[in-house]
Amino acid sequence: MTQNENYRSVTAVTEIKEYIGNAKVIAFDYETAPDIDFHEEDRVALDPAKSHIVGCSYSVEEGTAIYVPVAHLTGENVDSAEFWKFQEQFLTDPTVIKIAHNLSFESMMSYHLGIVIQPPVYDTIAACQLTMKSKWEFRKLSEAV
Repeated sequence: MTQNENYRSVTAVTEIKEYIGNAKVIAFDYETAPDIDFHEEDRVALDPAKSHIVGCSYSVEEGTAIYVPVAHLTGENVDSAEFWKFQEQFLTDPTVIKIAHNLSFESMMSYHLGIVIQPPVYDTIAACQLTMKSKWEFRKLSEAV
């Protein structure tokens, strides 16, 4: 696989499933944009009542990822109904560890769409905060918290 093939955009749920395969640890991340009526407000893309998910990325292995355009204004998007059906199954699957860099945000955006993310989950921001030794140094696994 060439470097460019390690990171790619896909527009079909079958391609998402093909990439994920039998992986049991999957990182995901939403990209959001303001709804048209609120696009002038600051930080509005972080408010699920005033924004929407425009894309989602997934990674199952270091150095690889896919991006799924969900609601881009230009270019091809994934079939919305099919994508959200898949996303709900993925986010509620108790056999898959879901990893996010800010699980609170992903949970809030998903919940706004009626999806409650189920464990097991892992949040890299929370992990960082729990393991930091200082502003500049991280704890080692052998150190007491």
